[in-house]
Amino acid sequence: MSRFRLPKRTALIVFEDGDYTGAEVRCSLDVPMRTLLTFKRMASGEVDQVERGYELFAKQMLISWNLEDDDGNAIPCTPAYFMEQPLAFLNVVTAKWIEAVAGVPKGSDVPLTNGSTSEEDIGMTALA
Repeated sequence: MSRFRLPKRTALIVFEDGDYTGAEVRCSLDVPMRTLLTFKRMASGEVDQVERGYELFAKQMLISWNLEDDDGNAIPCTPAYFMEQPLAFLNVVTAKWIEAVAGVPKGSDVPLTNGSTSEEDIGMTALA
């Protein structure tokens, strides 16, 4: 039997309107089962689980972004800087990532509010 290497799948979340217009965040779509179970525990709403879920997302799923500070300097795409971003932004990023992981079907009319996933990365039509 020959070996097979699983492809690396990513999503590029592009904000096209609203407060975050122009922001782009690239995330991995390859979620290990252990990570998925941690995210499910995060949904319990317990503060320590929510914090752990965001930290895990930043460490394992976050690949890159184009964020900059007020002086125009690039904000490093690291777990520490991820945790320093506004909660509203983090919530939108993780919601868009969840939609991409769930595999919103091509041509779906499911609205993606304040962002879209990249067609080239995961074979989806950009919505929003």
